[in-house]
Amino acid sequence: MNSPEDSAGSKASRAISKSVPGADFLRYYPAHRLMAWQPQGTLDDLMLDQIAEWLVDIEKGFLPFKRFVDLSQLTTVAVRTRHVFKVARRRAEQFTGVEPVRTALFSEDWVAFGIACFYESLMENTPTTF
Repeated sequence: MNSPEDSAGSKASRAISKSVPGADFLRYYPAHRLMAWQPQGTLDDLMLDQIAEWLVDIEKGFLPFKRFVDLSQLTTVAVRTRHVFKVARRRAEQFTGVEPVRTALFSEDWVAFGIACFYESLMENTPTTF
């Protein structure tokens, strides 16, 4: 019996994700130039800093890639508003890409969704589109 990959041809096999160094629950889909991350636990100032630092590091080693962050597995959101401002400003200054990147943020929780929308508005005039 053939597997789904066999019947779909090479396109299905290219969609397989790869693990990359960095945060837990992080996958890279090379065929789509997509980095997907599903952070878990508490979104606080420390986690936000870790996300930003990781992005700076990973942007140096990869071609430009799309980003998808699924916030649905967060148990608590405890990030300070002023810290979101600082991270957004720092990200805008540190982005070293030569072409714009696309970012998608997903959340079922209204607080995390609000933080994502707030961050999106702060990144409005940068090479990052949401």
